[in-house]
Amino acid sequence: MNRKLVCLGSLVFFSLTLGLQSHLYAADNEVGIPFSPKSYEMTSESSLIDFIESHKADEKIGFEISDRSANLKTSSLEYITEKNRTLRVYQTILKSGVKPSRISISTASSKSNNVSIFAKEGIDSPIAQLPAASESDQNENSFKILFDSASAVPKFSSNDELAKFLSGFGKGNRDAVVLEGRTDSVGNANYNRALAELRALSVFKLLVDNGLPPYRVDTKAVAQSSNPGKGKASADDRAVVVKWTENKAIAAEAAVIEKPVEVEQPPVVAPVEPAPVVESKPVAKVEESPKSESSLGTIDLVVAAGALIPGGELSKHAKTSASWGLGVGKAFWAEQGREVRGTILYHGNASTMVMPLSKPKNLL
Repeated sequence: MNRKLVCLGSLVFFSLTLGLQSHLYAADNEVGIPFSPKSYEMTSESSLIDFIESHKADEKIGFEISDRSANLKTSSLEYITEKNRTLRVYQTILKSGVKPSRISISTASSKSNNVSIFAKEGIDSPIAQLPAASESDQNENSFKILFDSASAVPKFSSNDELAKFLSGFGKGNRDAVVLEGRTDSVGNANYNRALAELRALSVFKLLVDNGLPPYRVDTKAVAQSSNPGKGKASADDRAVVVKWTENKAIAAEAAVIEKPVEVEQPPVVAPVEPAPVVESKPVAKVEESPKSESSLGTIDLVVAAGALIPGGELSKHAKTSASWGLGVGKAFWAEQGREVRGTILYHGNASTMVMPLSKPKNLL
């Protein structure tokens, strides 16, 4: 019985340990951003900033923002508040220097007042290229985007209109845009203000998705009508007006961010000057006598012959002799008519005795 209790206790301890490890891992890759009830103002940005800073250096890591708007009615104040929270977090991440392509937004069902952020790989949100500047569109200083009643979804005929407006970026004093979110005067003032801000933030994200740098955009909610106090619903007031503006603070920030990166060039090495040329006197060429390759390389056949014939008085007493020889010879060195030669000779001789003649004695 005691053994069973011990085993059960081990299992409980093991499961608690796994649960603790799982929680720590989640806390390292997820953070909940607290908001006040019924408000889209963050109670503290410090936890969000710390979370962003701990992951933004790794370009493979993206940020997924998850809100709790999945089961909320899109026209409700609760939904509008939740989306304002989400886009406020989106703006904060962008202001920290994270590229828009590394941020995504998803929805879930939750009763928490927190907006969750997950650090994960595989996030690659599509961001369009900013249209090239066009001289013909410099007179377009503002662009109006309309919305349906109680909606924050931008509505316009085609993306070509927005692209035409954005093509004027950088011309003259067009260094930033200001967004004015508007509503009609029908309904609750708090509701209209929240909706106007959500519309401005929705257009902010639209501009970023179409290539405009996020630091070039300012947002401003204008919750008023062209006919205030009359309670009339005007479609023209349900809009966000995008205006080009001159903003020295934004221009200064952009100049720092957009400063071209200077590539360090290798140090320039001064060329080595050549050594002075020393004039040399011509050296007289000593002509060498041509060497006869045939004389140095040829083996010669040597034949020798001679004879000795004594005459006069010597003929009575000397011998007549003959000598002869046969051999081979080769020159080993030759220069200026002189040469050193080696010869192997076989030599032989022959002699004849000469006897004087005397008178024969008279035998008779």
